[in-house]
Amino acid sequence: MIFKKIATVASALVLSAGMANCLPVEKNANASGDYNYAEALQKSMFFYEVQQAGKLPEWNMVSWRADSMLTDVVQGGWFDAGDHFKFALTNAYTANMLAWGLIEYKDAVKKAGLYDLYTKNLQWGLDYVMACDEGDKVIGTIGHPKMDHVWWGSAELYERKMKLQYDTDERPYDEITCTTTIADMASALASGYIVFKEDNPELAEQYLEHAKSLFELADKTRSNDDQGVQKEYYNTKQSGSDADFMDELFLAANWLYKATGEQSYLDKAEKEYLPNLGRESQSTEYKYTWGYCWDDT
Repeated sequence: MIFKKIATVASALVLSAGMANCLPVEKNANASGDYNYAEALQKSMFFYEVQQAGKLPEWNMVSWRADSMLTDVVQGGWFDAGDHFKFALTNAYTANMLAWGLIEYKDAVKKAGLYDLYTKNLQWGLDYVMACDEGDKVIGTIGHPKMDHVWWGSAELYERKMKLQYDTDERPYDEITCTTTIADMASALASGYIVFKEDNPELAEQYLEHAKSLFELADKTRSNDDQGVQKEYYNTKQSGSDADFMDELFLAANWLYKATGEQSYLDKAEKEYLPNLGRESQSTEYKYTWGYCWDDT
C-alpha cells in the first residue's frame, strides 16, 4: 500500500509535468519524424489502467482509481466505455489487439522501455478472458442492465449505490454460447500464448489450453443466437446471416495455427471459413462493413 500511495502521487506529478519526461520512454523514438510514439504508447497503457476493474494491482498508476466491483463473479478485466459493464467480447477483442501489436513490434516496445508495463496490461485482460471460460459456455456480460448504462458515478461508489437501490452489491451476469464472443476469446488467448511462451511458459500453456477448448466450442456451436445482455450493446447478429460469425472463426483458426503449427487449424480456415466470408453485393470482393473491429475481423 505504501508503494501504491507513492505511485499515485508520482502519477499525478507525471501527468502535470508530461509523462515522457518522467517515465522510462525514449524521447523521439521514431527517428524518421517528430512524433514521440513511445509517449503515445505510454499514455495508451495509462488508459487501460484507468479502465481496470476489481482489486487494482500495485503497478496501476492512476491516482484517482481504487478497488471496485469486488463482488463480481469474475473479478478483473476492463470496464466498457464510460459505464461499468464488463463484456467478454470486448475484453477479448482488446486483448487480442494488444497481443498482436506486441508480436509485431516487440523490439520497438522494448526499445521504448515499455515492455514490462505492456505485458502487465495485456495479462490483466487475458486473465479475465480466461476466467470467463466455463467449459460449455462463457460469462458474457457482468453488470446491471438497468443501472450500468444510466448511472455515471465512479466505479468505486457503484456497489454502494447498487446496495441502496437494489438491496444487493452483487452484480448480475449471464452465461452465453455466442460463437463470435467465444471465437474472439480463443483468438485472444492463442495470441497471448505466443507473447508469453518464452517469458512465462506455465501461464502461456494455460492460455493455449483454454484457446483450444474455446475454439472447439465456438466451432461446434456456430450460432450467435445466445448473446445475453451483450446483444443490446454489441449485437453480433445484425446481418441475420449464418456467416456473421465466420470471420471470427477464421481469425481464431489462424491464431491457433500460428500458436501451434497444427495444419488442421489452417485447413479449417481455408476450406470451411474463408469460402463463407461475406461478399459485396454482386461481387467476389470480401465485404467489410466496418474497418477492422470487434464484429468485422
